[in-house]
Amino acid sequence: MRAGLTLTVGQEMKSRYVMLTLAAALSLSLAACGGGGGDDASEGNTPPGGTTTDPQPAPPAGETPAPADSYWNLNDYRYVSGGYNALQFSPFGNTYLAVAVYSTATLSGGDDKNGAYSGSNVSMSFLSEDGKTYSPGTYTIDRTVGTIPSARAMTLVVTAGTNVTTGAVQYEAVQGQVDVTVDAQGKPHFSSKGPISVRKQIEVRGGIPGAPETMNLTLKDVH
Repeated sequence: MRAGLTLTVGQEMKSRYVMLTLAAALSLSLAACGGGGGDDASEGNTPPGGTTTDPQPAPPAGETPAPADSYWNLNDYRYVSGGYNALQFSPFGNTYLAVAVYSTATLSGGDDKNGAYSGSNVSMSFLSEDGKTYSPGTYTIDRTVGTIPSARAMTLVVTAGTNVTTGAVQYEAVQGQVDVTVDAQGKPHFSSKGPISVRKQIEVRGGIPGAPETMNLTLKDVH
């Protein structure tokens, strides 16, 4: 991303940015619950509009899906990355929008240790100049998605309760920063700089009884 890059977007662009983030998170929510069709982006197909995906298939049942040091915490609930992700790019004005989604879902059922909060996915959306690579650096949570300043901006949503049938809750990040690094394979890794404040946004199937309006999210080498 060029220093000083400014991208002014209208209301339609803002809505599309948020919708892409929510759609990506929803696709893994369905996968974690065993729902969803076979033609969505999370299964490696090319969805309408030219968006490309780079999913990682779930590992065989019984195998350790990801290192235990790749996880996210939502208050006291810990979620280890389940080895299933969806990475996609989409044209956005004169640049591209990158969406990265990570889930606890695996063929063996994923997370089942967090009670009504069992199962989670986390989704980050940010800009990519070429629609092929990720720019390492520190990104700041920006919910308005109006003018993107020289400091990189990101939206983030996290869902809890995707591995139970009683309901799920999606939270949107409202404040915080995320460090992005890129490994030798060109894959992004995400770690928060301290707690990220998130606020309840959407309740699915009635939500989770007693779920707080706000929580703290931390990311540790999520990939």
